[in-house]
Amino acid sequence: MVINEISDWIKYLLSVIPGKTGKYLRILYVSISMKKLVKVNISHGTILHGLKNIKFGTNVNFGPNSFISAIEGSIKIGDNFFANNNVHLNGDLGGEIIIGNDVLIGPNVVFRSSNHNWNLKDVPIRKQGNKIGDIIIENDVWIGANCVILPNVRIGKGAVIAAGSIVNKNITPFSLYGGVPAKFIKKR
Repeated sequence: MVINEISDWIKYLLSVIPGKTGKYLRILYVSISMKKLVKVNISHGTILHGLKNIKFGTNVNFGPNSFISAIEGSIKIGDNFFANNNVHLNGDLGGEIIIGNDVLIGPNVVFRSSNHNWNLKDVPIRKQGNKIGDIIIENDVWIGANCVILPNVRIGKGAVIAAGSIVNKNITPFSLYGGVPAKFIKKR
């Protein structure tokens, strides 16, 4: 059995252990992987890939069935972070996802630091590669349920993103944005 297969099995087994036992085993696993004690609450069903490229602040919480992956990219999460169920932080193919302090994320939110290229008609989309970008979420941001945050976006301090929005451009600080694509609604 290859080391990666063993590691994947360990991560899977740790992800499905419920309750306090599972919580403490996941904290132990992340702390050992990062070679420092981290205060991260990772609920059951959550999958972590590329831990060497992920940095956690203090008081970081992920709801059940979340997916955090930074195999070729990086993810940095600040202090006092809360993500509800089924949050997807995907920096697999490159780019950075940087999340500030005091950020709240609703359920079913997707952050994706890359998009498929699709302009060549004679080449299948899956073979055209990807465009890589960064996602920066400043401090004190609230992102509502079922939002999608695309690459090359900065969400300013104190901004609120309404549920169901797709964010494909920068968001000004202390503003409410919503819709598909997200548009300015009002200042806070």
